[in-house]
Amino acid sequence: MAGGLDDEGCVTITGAPCASAFVSAAADGPSAAATPGSIVRSIFQNDLWWIGRANPTPPPRADVLVFTPLSLIPGFLKPAYSWFTQNLNFEACFLGASVTVGPYGTTTVAVGRGCA
Repeated sequence: MAGGLDDEGCVTITGAPCASAFVSAAADGPSAAATPGSIVRSIFQNDLWWIGRANPTPPPRADVLVFTPLSLIPGFLKPAYSWFTQNLNFEACFLGASVTVGPYGTTTVAVGRGCA
């Protein structure tokens, strides 16, 4: 019965059982997909700017400068330098102008349309 109480004592909506009506209403709500992590990512990683871990799927960009400091490190220091810098992965982008610091300190300055 639509809009009335059923056997379990809950109000049904459009004839659907209470549990499924509640689940579908919760899934359709705006806060269903909003987690603290996704809110922080949307603040720092969006179309206008991107700050943090390098974008895994960046828009097409034109490299302006690529600098690889590993070639300037003396041979006896390369193992230590490589060990410290092998996991670097950072990007700062604002309105399409980006600076990316990748593995081994490789720095790339690029220009493109947007950041995400």
